[in-house]
Amino acid sequence: WRTVEGEYPLSFDWDFVPRWIADTIDWSDPRRPVIRAIAPVRYARSTSFPPIGYDAPLQPPIATSHEDPLAIEVHTAVIEHRHGMNIHVAVDAMALDVEIAAYCREYWSEIDDARDPNALSDADAISSYFECHPSESCTKDRMHIAPVAHQRALVAGSIEQGRYCVLSTAHLTVHTASCLDKWASWPPSDRPIDIAASVYGWFVPTRAIDHDRSAQLPQDLLRLIAFGRERGFQFLLFDCDGGDIDGLPLHDW
Repeated sequence: WRTVEGEYPLSFDWDFVPRWIADTIDWSDPRRPVIRAIAPVRYARSTSFPPIGYDAPLQPPIATSHEDPLAIEVHTAVIEHRHGMNIHVAVDAMALDVEIAAYCREYWSEIDDARDPNALSDADAISSYFECHPSESCTKDRMHIAPVAHQRALVAGSIEQGRYCVLSTAHLTVHTASCLDKWASWPPSDRPIDIAASVYGWFVPTRAIDHDRSAQLPQDLLRLIAFGRERGFQFLLFDCDGGDIDGLPLHDW
């Protein structure tokens, strides 16, 4: 790190260090990360980073041990100026030049060049701007972006899933809403139905309820539970911002 820190063109802490960790540390065992035996070549002093300036050669794509069908390569540019830096990302070099050239044309008055930047090609506008500007620079690079690898792919069969539907609290009477609010604060063993409060309403299960407990529930709630169960939902989410369902009673409160 000491070898690179003095000549690295971007932010050492925010750019170099995270990239070095991602490329150099083996995270196969998240609890015991280790440094790989051979660090990536791009962090060697002689070939690590292009010198500051637009004409810096592009680095080759980052090699990976296997090809990921979801991985993509993007073209990046960092423009450093007196206010900080601009970061541009594009799918190819031509699209990246369009973005950089737009920046150069916008601030063309900051360089000593009487030509009309709109009459220049993107490449000419970019090279002229950064060659003439006394304090700004542009560094290009290419990055390989791939999804985070998991030791075990998450498949639908390995995750417990459920279905719920969202109903407006207007489908409940004021009395029933008050009951749900009260029951949600009781210990689970004391509730006539196992509900859970949300920020703007309640989660209510649709599974069958024994006779003793159902006798304690308001009729409008029982009808809504039956409505959800008949349609294959495991829970109802009563929400004050939920939509109204045609055919279900509405209560203005």
